[in-house]
Amino acid sequence: MEKLLCDLHIHTKNSDGDLSIREVVDLYGKEGFDVIAITDHLMDKKSLKRRKELGKNLKSIFEDNIKSYFNEINKEKDRAIEKYGMLVIPGIEITENTRGFHIVGLGVTNYINPNVSVKNITEEIRNNGGVAIAAHPVNKFSSGRHEGNTFLWDNHKEFREYMDAWEIGNREDFFAHVAKEGLNYVANSDLHSKNNINSWKTVLDCEKDVESIKKAIKNGNTEVMFYNGKSI
Repeated sequence: MEKLLCDLHIHTKNSDGDLSIREVVDLYGKEGFDVIAITDHLMDKKSLKRRKELGKNLKSIFEDNIKSYFNEINKEKDRAIEKYGMLVIPGIEITENTRGFHIVGLGVTNYINPNVSVKNITEEIRNNGGVAIAAHPVNKFSSGRHEGNTFLWDNHKEFREYMDAWEIGNREDFFAHVAKEGLNYVANSDLHSKNNINSWKTVLDCEKDVESIKKAIKNGNTEVMFYNGKSI
């Protein structure tokens, strides 16, 4: 088995990304990636209401269009394998900006309710055959894009049993506190534009199929690297 270069946290025009799913597939395919996951935002209703009141772009997929979203991913999944030999995994990012946490549901193909507790969200993800990943779990000392979204880390001792993995790297940020706690980890770009592709990435030593990838993440069989345009 060759090691798999993976980016498991990517956004498209379906939420707040600059690229279509097709453009994302071509970007990563030409870069020689083995596995990617499309994980657009699915936002809680209070955050959506606030954005709507402020006249802001909602930047979210919704329950009534999530089927077409997954259909589009499945269509591009076939093209990605045929053209690039690259596996595309469907997913979502539960974006709960009211309480301040984000959870990637990797490998899910159904709507997940973003308005319930962390425990219930992760249970729904797992019941749908997915993997629950704590996205950019910043702590009180962190600064930058996700400053203030500390809910998961503030409660990580409680939530560690609910999460299959935690992002140890997100774009250029590295979360040493995740490593210190000995948690299962992955690393991703949180891509919104093609300029974000150079970032921390996940490397897996497993078969190139969804079940093997999910098993490797759950078992903690992961490595990370900073990708700067050079494949492994």
